[in-house]
Amino acid sequence: LHENELPAGTVGAQMNREVPSRFIDLSQRRDRNISFAVTGSRYTVDPNSIFTVGVAPIAYGGRLPPAATKATTTLAQAITGLLLPGAPVIALHNNRGTLLASYASGPFKKYTHAVYVNPAMDASTFAVVPTRSLFEAVKKLGINVVWEDRAGTKDDGSLLAYAQRNNIPYINIETRLGSSAQAQLEIVRKMVPLVQAEALAARALAVLAAGYAGHGRDTHRKPRW
Repeated sequence: LHENELPAGTVGAQMNREVPSRFIDLSQRRDRNISFAVTGSRYTVDPNSIFTVGVAPIAYGGRLPPAATKATTTLAQAITGLLLPGAPVIALHNNRGTLLASYASGPFKKYTHAVYVNPAMDASTFAVVPTRSLFEAVKKLGINVVWEDRAGTKDDGSLLAYAQRNNIPYINIETRLGSSAQAQLEIVRKMVPLVQAEALAARALAVLAAGYAGHGRDTHRKPRW
């Protein structure tokens, strides 16, 4: 979602060649934020804050008027409309090396259930996940990981919040800004089987729940003989 974060785009394109998937790359002139004009005025927003109707996007230069907010909602719907039904979402981001600490004791602590840090690993490389099961799976691999919650009152309009709200298995993979694509690729390749397993488990639970619901309805049907 942030086009200035490299090598995330290169990594996404390569994984799209390796794994049956859909690579979504938001083109915004190599900027982190998106800028657009509505009714003669120009606005700038963080694209990772536009996915919840009713939650004001992070805007620079003042709050958005209704027409601009509507434009961001339209963009969010266009992006989420490209997600493959039933497939997990893997988000790719890059940071300057201080982001992981903000989940343990900084501004993101309020969203954080747990943090695992491997002292032998670069702190700029870590995963962000919304479930305990994914947290434990990534931790077993010895990879830095944050278990984060953006649901309900913590909804900040992010893609993670959208995934949580719609029960979509999600993982965000962070590495150092400007690092080699190979370094992020190695982490992503390890994460793909984990998030695929999470998606399969979610589908199985959905089928099971539907089966129980159907069984419950059947018990109340009158015999047809």
